[in-house]
Amino acid sequence: MSTGNQYDIMISYHTHDDDLQKFLTEKFEKLGLKVFNAPPTDVSKRVEAVINCSVFVLVLSEYSAQETLCNDETSLAYISNRPIFPVATDEYPNIAKHLDFSL
Repeated sequence: MSTGNQYDIMISYHTHDDDLQKFLTEKFEKLGLKVFNAPPTDVSKRVEAVINCSVFVLVLSEYSAQETLCNDETSLAYISNRPIFPVATDEYPNIAKHLDFSL
């Protein structure tokens, strides 16, 4: 993906969903895409990555739906006009009860 952005893809996830995040990262990188990968504790780098990515992927789970950082990153991606692609870890009814207004 040639867009001029620093990253092709930024993945937002809760640490409980780390296995899926690693799986997605591996698949995207095999396709030649540059994926931002930093721990959720590195907030400033994550904010910069949201702003500088071409596509924002949210690993949507009951855990990420309740995580402030994931909610904030998704909101920032939205107001930064980034395409947002949720990847759900479970069926919608099981996740929906954990969603708040921002997601």
